[in-house]
Amino acid sequence: MAPIRVTLIPGTDPRAPSITSKIENTSSERVKLLKDPNTVTSPMATKTFTIAPASEGTAPSFKGIMVKWAPDILLRNDRPGDFIILQPGESQTVEHSLGKAWNFGEQNTMFTVTGARKSLLAVNPAGDLVTLDAEFTPCTLEVGVRM
Repeated sequence: MAPIRVTLIPGTDPRAPSITSKIENTSSERVKLLKDPNTVTSPMATKTFTIAPASEGTAPSFKGIMVKWAPDILLRNDRPGDFIILQPGESQTVEHSLGKAWNFGEQNTMFTVTGARKSLLAVNPAGDLVTLDAEFTPCTLEVGVRM
């Protein structure tokens, strides 16, 4: 199956922490990814990312949602909105509002988003569910209110 590269891009407003996931098909094959609510393919406020303080301090606490879902039902229904389809060399972005999922506190601080769930669900050419391991590029995120 085709390899996927995910680049995490920090938002620019420290008062509204966000990340954009750029999902890129680096192969020569078409890729059809499921919009799994527990991965970077979905904007839902789930525990998608691994976040740690960039230096001293405490990691943010998770306050988002847990989602139980059935990928086989999405596959069977085959609705276009449930998938990200990428041709070779194409990419798509997904916006993640981290403030909905994480409590960063009120201090000005830097956090490192070290990664996310690397296994993404995809549909192979035969129509079966398969797992793709994505390559991730982490990012550093500034959070807080500037004085």
